[in-house]
Amino acid sequence: VQDEWKISSRLTLNYGLRYELQTQPTEHYGTWSNFDFDKGVNVVRTVGGKLPVSANQTLLDLYPYATSEAVGWGSDVLVADHKDFAPRLGFAWRPFAGDNTVLRGGYGIFYNMPPIYQGIYQLGISNPPFRLVQEYDSAPATPTVTLANPFAVTPFITANPSLYAVDRQIRNTSSQQWNLTLESRLPGDIGFRLTYLGNKVAHAIFVHYNVNLPAVQQSGAALQALRPYQPYGDILAMRFNGASFTHQLQVEGTKRYGNGVFFQ
Repeated sequence: VQDEWKISSRLTLNYGLRYELQTQPTEHYGTWSNFDFDKGVNVVRTVGGKLPVSANQTLLDLYPYATSEAVGWGSDVLVADHKDFAPRLGFAWRPFAGDNTVLRGGYGIFYNMPPIYQGIYQLGISNPPFRLVQEYDSAPATPTVTLANPFAVTPFITANPSLYAVDRQIRNTSSQQWNLTLESRLPGDIGFRLTYLGNKVAHAIFVHYNVNLPAVQQSGAALQALRPYQPYGDILAMRFNGASFTHQLQVEGTKRYGNGVFFQ
């Protein structure tokens, strides 16, 4: 909703409120798993206690996991952000008689939803127990893997799989923006503009942030043994804890000449 209120011939207000609804993200076949950082375990989505049909039994037997209902998540490994209220306020004021000087200002909150293809998409196609990667290694001296019989040896499955994770509670990036501008028309048909701009960002996205690295690495020690979440390798996470704050001052002058020439 938005409205404009002309209080007087010299003062006008614009104000409004916008609500942006983010629906609950889902995967068509329920093929999702996400990492529970509190419990340190890979959580596989279940409905009524049943695992997705595409869950690979070999991976279920090999790696530890918990079901989403068992950890109290229900069937939602992600929870949408439903708090995206975005107020807007602006004004234009002529402090003096005539129209040579105008003071303008505004404030608003804007949101940006996380991209599905970075992190969220990988929960269903790259995480165990849905993606099985097997290696068939030949003996170094006498080849045991040939084109005629490529599966002659027992396949190898890594003991330390990499995972993708997304903060379960999604936080859409918010940007609070505000500005104050003084515009004036000076003698000689010269335009002058002085603007202050501010921008505060919260819940900015970190993509592929490796959360399974040791806080302190020890010389000579194997990296895997120092990882905080075992038995996993890299855990590449999408997190919503970034922030930024900017201030800008803009000064602009313009001059119009004859024959359509404009200088800025």
